[in-house]
Amino acid sequence: MQCENCKQLQATVQVTQVINNQKKEINICEHCAGKLQQQVFGSDPKNLQHFLSNLMEGGPSQAIKTSGSLSCSECGLTQEILTNNGRFGCEQCYHSFQDQAIPLMIKIHNSDQHIGKVPERTSGGAKTAKQIRVLKSLLQEAINKEAFEKAAELRDDIQELETHL
Repeated sequence: MQCENCKQLQATVQVTQVINNQKKEINICEHCAGKLQQQVFGSDPKNLQHFLSNLMEGGPSQAIKTSGSLSCSECGLTQEILTNNGRFGCEQCYHSFQDQAIPLMIKIHNSDQHIGKVPERTSGGAKTAKQIRVLKSLLQEAINKEAFEKAAELRDDIQELETHL
């Protein structure tokens, strides 16, 4: 696919913009993506990290709230370094800094769990599991509204999908 901006190079970056619930996607090359990043965040790549850390009220120093001197037992990453660069050092960091990172994830992603698209070639069980989660949520709503016939239908649908897992 050709870059939609320069129309010269191969598009390797997809940019999604959502304004007033209207989603617009463009496919651009790495060169045009670099120009776009400079326009939006300036020439310093740390501005992006600064922008993300500012999503939490109080700026970068409060993006990950401090509560003493936490550090990762696996890689030694300190809370101060995490606050400054916004990157975890290893898998254990997610557990070590969980209490500080979850509010940030919720602020950025509106959730503390990844609920994204699943590639078609690997979608079998993941797609079914997602459908079950959605149906269970609808089931709970139906029970709360005392719509028991609808709840029974949803229960049966869930049981049917669970046999395919």
